[in-house]
Amino acid sequence: MIERGERVAHLDTLASLSRALGVGLGSLLEGADPEEKETSRPVWQPLVDFARARKMSPHDVTRLLNTARNLFPEA
Repeated sequence: MIERGERVAHLDTLASLSRALGVGLGSLLEGADPEEKETSRPVWQPLVDFARARKMSPHDVTRLLNTARNLFPEA
């Protein structure tokens, strides 16, 4: 279902896939937005850089996402 665009993969799934392919998570997601210009820096790249710089574990990333969801609830 993920490959057909019917579901969004969990971050842990994407991280496992990127490790298995031997590419960075950012490389795996690069070009995922068809409207995104290839020459521009993805809007989410600072978040990836933040997590990498702090060597965050999957648990840390989940905690960060939960905090963000609380700060920015869906409308």
